[in-house]
Amino acid sequence: MSKEFQNHIFEPFTQEKGGARSVYGGTGLGMPITEKLIEKMGGTVKFESEKNVGTTFMVQLPFLISTDMKQVESQEDDVSIEGMRILLTEDNELNMEIAEFLLTNAGAEIKVKR
Repeated sequence: MSKEFQNHIFEPFTQEKGGARSVYGGTGLGMPITEKLIEKMGGTVKFESEKNVGTTFMVQLPFLISTDMKQVESQEDDVSIEGMRILLTEDNELNMEIAEFLLTNAGAEIKVKR
């Protein structure tokens, strides 16, 4: 993304120029919502970007590590989403198909909202 747009990436309804809205149909709310969620969890989000090369996002979230060995030993190693009901929404059609495929294969019941 351009240097100019990088200064505005977390502003609501902001998209990089060049017809991104008409191509992808997004609203420009993804990054502002992501930033607010991460902040509410006490974390930070940063990024590095070079136009026409790519962008790397770094998210830091504080988590406490339990020192109670009984609790650690009793936790299950495998986590399953089988039987979970998930509302899936995505503004990119290909991403939607991929996420729906992966979640369905993991046993979740998916409701898609386009």
